[in-house]
Amino acid sequence: PDSHLFLLVQDYLMPACLCLLLLGLNIRAVFSSGGKLLLLFFIGSVGVFIGGPLALLAVTHFRPEMLLEQGDNSLWRGMATLAGNWVGGTANQLAIKQLFHVGDDIFGVFVTVNVLLSGIWMSLLLLLAPHEAQINRWLRSASITPITSAEQETERVADLRHLMLLLCMPLCLGGLAHAISGFLAQWCAS
Repeated sequence: PDSHLFLLVQDYLMPACLCLLLLGLNIRAVFSSGGKLLLLFFIGSVGVFIGGPLALLAVTHFRPEMLLEQGDNSLWRGMATLAGNWVGGTANQLAIKQLFHVGDDIFGVFVTVNVLLSGIWMSLLLLLAPHEAQINRWLRSASITPITSAEQETERVADLRHLMLLLCMPLCLGGLAHAISGFLAQWCAS
């Protein structure tokens, strides 16, 4: 019952997976896109943070009793976790749940909302993906260049040395990040 598996995954495996995810990132392509990617991220974030309060305002017109303070299960607390998820993923949603003391009942509702909306959105994107050229013509948009460099390199067969690097490097970097995180947090706070 007192398993430390969650802490192991959170502190070591999650950072290692992020390192592996970023291995194929083409940094030049990211920077050559100018500020377009950052601008897109910030516009999306502002949309989420403005959309949440607007949704709560809309609820006041139809069902104002839903906004009455209900302790840990109040509607605004659940909406805050949803906004956190849309900006930073499930880890942010869980962090906001802890930060704002969100009750399990309303949290379950907003996790369900997130899963349903994400599933619908992903289905729509997958349905539209084969029609990218037509959509780009309709929007008068250029195709986006990929930011991964995997297709630019020749295919190599991995030997044991490469596999060990792929396993050890992310785990070491994740462990290093975990080891210095406390010092960095204190340094940033001062």
